[in-house]
Amino acid sequence: MPELNNKTEELKDKNPEEGAGTSDTEIADDKQKGGDEDMVPRAEAQKMADAMVAKKLKGMPSKEELAKYKEWQESQKTAEEKQAERDEHYRALEAENTSLKQEKLVLSKGVSLSDADYVLFKVGKMEGDFEENLDKFLSENEKFVSSAESTKATDGAPVKRNATTTANSISDRLKARHPDIKLD
Repeated sequence: MPELNNKTEELKDKNPEEGAGTSDTEIADDKQKGGDEDMVPRAEAQKMADAMVAKKLKGMPSKEELAKYKEWQESQKTAEEKQAERDEHYRALEAENTSLKQEKLVLSKGVSLSDADYVLFKVGKMEGDFEENLDKFLSENEKFVSSAESTKATDGAPVKRNATTTANSISDRLKARHPDIKLD
């Protein structure tokens, strides 16, 4: 056995790069002491990082060159590509217009603002004409339609208002008080 121990010690001495000559206790002691003497100060690390970034950006074009390249790319597009872009933009505007018209229609039918999104979603999923589907949906679900008398809070106190116009209500009041007056 002593021969085996001598050979392993010889190997440890010959390979110091692989940690063969250090024991586990020496490594543990080194870590406890903060044995990483190869630490680089923060300022020096920042300089090294800046140098690497500068090296990477060396062959990159500037912002002006990129802008000119994009202009050149735009000029190289064919007429069909330009027309396709215009068509796509037109379809997006048309979809937004349809959506706004549907929302206006829902609100004009007396649906409250808080329920409008839900009604738009449900009616939008139905097949067929939107207006017909809206009428059908609202007739089946009257809870979404506010009545002719609505309550509005002005100063925190609810006030009931009739759906009549102010001109009609004034003329009605005058006729009630003075039946002989002709307002027409």
